[in-house]
Amino acid sequence: MNFIDGVYFLVVGILLLRLLFQIQQVCRIIRRCRREKVNGIVYCYHKLDLPVFSFFHYLVMNKGQYSPAEVEQIIAHEQVHILQGHNLDLLLVEVMHALCWINPLFIGFKRTVKLNPEFIADKTVLDSGADPLSYQYSMLRCLQPSQLPLVNLFAASKIKTRIHMMNKKRSPIRNLYKYALAFPLLVGSYFIVNPLKARAMPLSNHQEAELPDRQDLKAFEGYYQFELNKNSYIQIRVKGNQLILKQMWDDKEIVFNQQSALEFLDVSKGFPLKFSKNDQGSVIQLVAFNKDHWNKVKTYKEPKYIHLQPGELKSFEGCYQMERPDGTRNYIQIESIPDALILRQGWDGQEVLFSPTSATAFFGRHGTFPLEFTKDNNGNVTQMLAFHQDLWKKMQDPSTAIIKKQIKVGPAQLEALEGEYQMQDGKKISIKAESEGIVLKQLWDNEAIHLVPSSSTEFFSKERGMPLVFKTDKNGAATEFIVGERDHWTKIPM
Repeated sequence: MNFIDGVYFLVVGILLLRLLFQIQQVCRIIRRCRREKVNGIVYCYHKLDLPVFSFFHYLVMNKGQYSPAEVEQIIAHEQVHILQGHNLDLLLVEVMHALCWINPLFIGFKRTVKLNPEFIADKTVLDSGADPLSYQYSMLRCLQPSQLPLVNLFAASKIKTRIHMMNKKRSPIRNLYKYALAFPLLVGSYFIVNPLKARAMPLSNHQEAELPDRQDLKAFEGYYQFELNKNSYIQIRVKGNQLILKQMWDDKEIVFNQQSALEFLDVSKGFPLKFSKNDQGSVIQLVAFNKDHWNKVKTYKEPKYIHLQPGELKSFEGCYQMERPDGTRNYIQIESIPDALILRQGWDGQEVLFSPTSATAFFGRHGTFPLEFTKDNNGNVTQMLAFHQDLWKKMQDPSTAIIKKQIKVGPAQLEALEGEYQMQDGKKISIKAESEGIVLKQLWDNEAIHLVPSSSTEFFSKERGMPLVFKTDKNGAATEFIVGERDHWTKIPM
């Protein structure tokens, strides 16, 4: 008996030491991370090849491995674990396993205890309104092996069981009495029979959830016209089992993967497309970002550009004004370059290039809208029509026009704006100074936008407009900025 006791306590000691080593291993990873605390949760960011996990109030992840949509779902899932203290359950069950290792039935009990918090977190995320199919795809894409038994993993090893539970019909409330009767029997027979445990669905070769039936993607091919701007077109074509969207005004292409029979998603940008059909089953429209409607058309005619002499182009130069319904006025400035006009919007400094399609008509290659000029009997330009509806009158005295223009700002003033900024929804950007202005980098997709100053605290993009207004403290350091008088970004203290 002394020998048996010695073996028992030796194994208990080994298991407890292993548990302490595992806790130290997790703490070492957390210490190596860049940490920031938001609403009681410490977000730990690293660049290691590790799966996402939470450990008490720490959420540890490598954001660069996942798309913005996946990051949002991962955070929602792990927040449930953190707020409900699921790591305490895992720690207790590991201690109990060390003490009860001699009971072979405890292994099944431990698996059930570890799986139950995942069911709870999955249910909470789906009850909050998350799309089940998108959520399950995110779990599959984030699946990674892990040697950290003490943490809550977004993509745990029992992923098939979790997907099965998400898609399972809920039992009626009247069936709850069966569980009430079974519970005492289960407790009484715990040390006699194996505890109830969920059975995993058979794994496929690729460990994928079953995709919806794919239809003939050729039905989506063709040209689509924007409902709000008849001069804007996109093209949809098929490549393998993906759709390629091409913007006809700048030839930019975006790749979409099928999510359901009529829904597609660009995962990297969280850009959804949803198609609709008529009664005959033909595709007639797509909706982008759940709001922009594009109608399918039979043909697309690319604009034909002509050549105009420099003197002819110079006649369109000048400032134009349009009076708004509220009595305020907007201004634009037209300048000429060889074979084109540059339109500068006075309110945000954005510049749009236009090429001639006739002696008095121009089309914006990157602006996707037309300009039509009117001349008097002497050949002088009097007005301009944009979008076939907005009338701009040419100003006789351009000195009264208000046009946002680029100015020169010193390096020290630009460097005072540098740093990381955050919105209330958690999105972050970084600002860095460059020779003529600043570079704004969206940290969720790494897209960079170059902006130039119109004053020491106001900046704009020549390609997008996008006016930024910074607020500074008494030392001239930026504290926040506002985009378009709407979106507020607060500087993160270093």
